[in-house]
Amino acid sequence: MLRKRICTFTVLSVCLGLGVAGALAHTTWIQSTDYRLEEPGATRVFLNWGHHLPIDDPISHEQIKSIVLYTPDGRQLPQTIKPGTSYHPTILELDKPGSYVAGFELKPGYYTMYVSRNDKKVHHKLASMSELADEAQRIIFSVYYSQFGKVLLDAGPGDETALKPIGHVLEIVPETHPAALAPGDTFRFRVLRDGKLLEGAATLDVSYPGHSTGTDDFYIKARPLSDGRGSFDVFKPGIWYVRVRTKTPAPAQQKQKCQGLTHTATLVFQVDVPKPKKVGPSS
Repeated sequence: MLRKRICTFTVLSVCLGLGVAGALAHTTWIQSTDYRLEEPGATRVFLNWGHHLPIDDPISHEQIKSIVLYTPDGRQLPQTIKPGTSYHPTILELDKPGSYVAGFELKPGYYTMYVSRNDKKVHHKLASMSELADEAQRIIFSVYYSQFGKVLLDAGPGDETALKPIGHVLEIVPETHPAALAPGDTFRFRVLRDGKLLEGAATLDVSYPGHSTGTDDFYIKARPLSDGRGSFDVFKPGIWYVRVRTKTPAPAQQKQKCQGLTHTATLVFQVDVPKPKKVGPSS
């Protein structure tokens, strides 16, 4: 009994110290096998769900609302989501020169962490507080979550498609094209909420493969964003991961179901290795 109490206390202490909604809720990222093609062709994107980069858990098709390819000429091409739990590898045809955005949305839903009446253990469930009324002895936290993500792709020279919003409820929109970045440059972006510059508090997380093998151990972690804009230095070539989160109290009509609302937007892009400078003929 004492051991169970110590374990429960430890879990709660860690959660409260890190912020339970941020520390425990999974994040979904959309990534690619090839971010920049020299000319039009095919690439493959996939989803990662969890707490580790670049790969963690597969995700059920039942949780995915859509995967859409946005093209340089303005087309929106919904992709087929195959049944099952997987990383949902999807081949995309980048058939014209320019920049492309592959975006996904998860189906919004409730996520609750609670102590069970039966075994007195901490449980996590995709359900609202009201659905767990008979099962939960105590609610630790409960949120209604929404998640959106993008990956930036190029076929040949990039264009301004990468700098345009695609219409997600919460969206990270680059102000600097990744194709123009070199190690040591600053990547700048804005965050839109319902198409307008985000007002209110948000947090920024940034990382890259190889920074850490720890859980949600980002290179930049929970940096406050207050004006809907952000920036950071990309000091190395490779894949960069950007996440913005907002949390607001539950509105009156949802207070029986959750304690708050969370919105998460992610962005993944590549910074190239600098090309060697051309050396002219000796004089």
